[in-house]
Amino acid sequence: MIYYLLGTYIENSNDIIKIRKPAVSAAGTLRSRYILKSINKKIIVISVTVPRAKGFFEKKKIIINERIKVIHLKALNIIGLRMFFSFIFLLEFLIKNIKNRDKIIVYNCDPHIIFALFILKKIKNIDYVLQIEEMYSSYNWKYLKGYVYNLAEKIGIKFANSFTVCNNNMIKYLPKGKKYIVSRGYKTWESPNYKQFTKNIQKMPIILFSGRLDYVGGVEVFIDSLPYIEKECEVIITGNGQLSKKVKNYKNYNKYIKYNYLGFIESEKYKEILIQAKICINPTRGKETFLKNSFPSKIFQYLNYGNIVISSKFSEITNLDSIKKYIYTYDNDSPLEMAKLINNLIDKNYNKSTIAIEFENYFSNQEISLKRFFTKIL
Repeated sequence: MIYYLLGTYIENSNDIIKIRKPAVSAAGTLRSRYILKSINKKIIVISVTVPRAKGFFEKKKIIINERIKVIHLKALNIIGLRMFFSFIFLLEFLIKNIKNRDKIIVYNCDPHIIFALFILKKIKNIDYVLQIEEMYSSYNWKYLKGYVYNLAEKIGIKFANSFTVCNNNMIKYLPKGKKYIVSRGYKTWESPNYKQFTKNIQKMPIILFSGRLDYVGGVEVFIDSLPYIEKECEVIITGNGQLSKKVKNYKNYNKYIKYNYLGFIESEKYKEILIQAKICINPTRGKETFLKNSFPSKIFQYLNYGNIVISSKFSEITNLDSIKKYIYTYDNDSPLEMAKLINNLIDKNYNKSTIAIEFENYFSNQEISLKRFFTKIL
C-alpha cells in the first residue's frame, strides 16, 4: 500500500478544520493535492492534523474518490502537549497499520512525524520518499526548538530512500546515490479559458500580493514600496500572518493607489482576482537563507493566470527556462527598486493568454517527469 503522510490535508472545506483549528498553509495544501494527482495508484493520506483547539478529537476517515482516502488521526491538546500526543497517536497508527514493503511519502521534516517514522523504520521494512518543500535548518531557530527541528531534518534525510526537492540548491544536502527529482510548485487552473482574460480587463491595473504576512514573506518590503509608485493602480493584498494587523491598518497617502487588504479569501474569489490582475508580487526576502532552500510556489500560480511577476532575486529563477522572462527581479530586498519595476511595467502591454500558455507548456513537462518518477519508485 502507498501512504502520504503530512501535517494537515484539506480537500475543499471540511468540519475537521473548523473543529480542530490546525495550522494550515494554502501553498502546502495545493502542493499536496498536486503530489496526489501525480500518483496514479490507490493511496491513503495520513493527516496528523495537530489541533490548536483544546480537547480530544476522534479519528475520522474521509473518502475523496475511489483512489484517495484520507485518515485524520485522533488528537489530544491539553497542557501544551499537543505535539507529543500527535507523535504518540501517529506512532500507534503506523505500527498497527503499516506493513513490510509498504511505501510512504512524507511531506517535510516535522519532528513529531519524522521521529515516529524513524522508530517505524527500525521495526519494519518500509521505504519512504521525503518530499522537502523547505529546509527547517534555514530558519536558524534557537535553543531547544532549533535543536529538535535540525535533528529531525538530519534523520529524515539520512534514512529516506528517495526524495523530491523543490530547488536545485537542495540537492547538495541529499545522500549520494539516492534517487531524487526536482519538482516545483503547482497549478490551480487546470483548463484555462483564455477568453476570460479579455473579458476582465480592468481600467485601473491590479497589483496583487498574496501569501504569508510575516517577515520572511516580505510583505513589509511591498508596503514600503507603495509611496514610490507613480502610476494609477489598485493594490490588493490577501493572506494572513503575524503582520496581518500592520497590513490591515496601513495608511495609504499615495493619490495614485487604491489600497485593499482582503485577508483570507475563498478560492473562487482569489481566482477572479488572479484573472483580473496585471502584476503579481513575490517579495520573499532574498537575503534570508530560507529562499535558497525552498521555492515560492505562488510564482507558478501567478504565471498560471497569465500575470507578470515582480520578485526578489533568487538563484532558482535561472532554472525556469522559457518562463523566466516573465519574472522581473530586484536586489537587496529594496522597496525603492521594487517600486521602479512597478512604475516601468504597469503600462507595459502584454498578452495574458501568451504567458498562461507558455507556463502550461513548461509545467506539463514537469508533470510528466514527476509522474514517471513516482511510477518508478512506488
